[in-house]
Amino acid sequence: MKLKKYSNWKYLKQLNSSKFINSMYIYFFLVPIFVKTSELISSKIYIQVNVPFSLICFYFSALFFIIGKILLKINCPLIIKENDSFSDFLNSGKKLFQLKPYIKDID
Repeated sequence: MKLKKYSNWKYLKQLNSSKFINSMYIYFFLVPIFVKTSELISSKIYIQVNVPFSLICFYFSALFFIIGKILLKINCPLIIKENDSFSDFLNSGKKLFQLKPYIKDID
């Protein structure tokens, strides 16, 4: 697997907009609610219910996806946020002299 193929801004932008990754916000809040509810139920009926390790891993994976989205939002250059490619930049009617604000953003 070539890491360079998966580490460019265009791929990261597409990955960031996937439905699976955007749903991680929901799971980040639902998993603790589920765990707390199961603890309350187990204390009422005196049956011990343990949280499966896979659920803990799922919670932390949701947390790391959210951290990744935040880092991408902070570090992604403005030209990448606004355009998918250079041809998209040109097709939107922008000219080369309009690259100056994007250059300042990268510095």
